[in-house]
Formats: sequence, C-alpha cells, structure tokens
Amino acid sequence: MGLVDTGIIIFYLTAIVVVGVWSSRKAARSDDDYFLGGRTLPWWLLGITGMATFLDMGATASLAG
Repeated sequence: MGLVDTGIIIFYLTAIVVVGVWSSRKAARSDDDYFLGGRTLPWWLLGITGMATFLDMGATASLAG
C-alpha cells in the first residue's frame, strides 16, 4: 500500500469515529431524539424506516424457520 492509500484509510476511520461520537451525543439527549429523530423527521420518513425494519424482521424470521 502506498502513502495515499494509507491516508485514505486513516481519514475514513477518523470520519467514522467522529460521526459516531457526534450522533451518540445527539441521541443521548432524550428518548425522542433517539427514537424519533428529535421529532424533526417527516411522518413519511418514519413510516419508511418502520416498514424497512418490519420487512427485515420478516426475512430473518422466515430464514430461521
């Protein structure tokens, strides 16, 4: 690996840690922030995430069965 490749990997890992710490602190403010995005997300986006979770759980349950 070259110097550029190593720099890209270090940048990526640093960015992931920074985003993780930032979102963790933001979500820790209250339950509304964690579960409902601080009540700032539109209803249709919450519906899409709920449906995606339901479909994923259904696929997992069917594979286990």
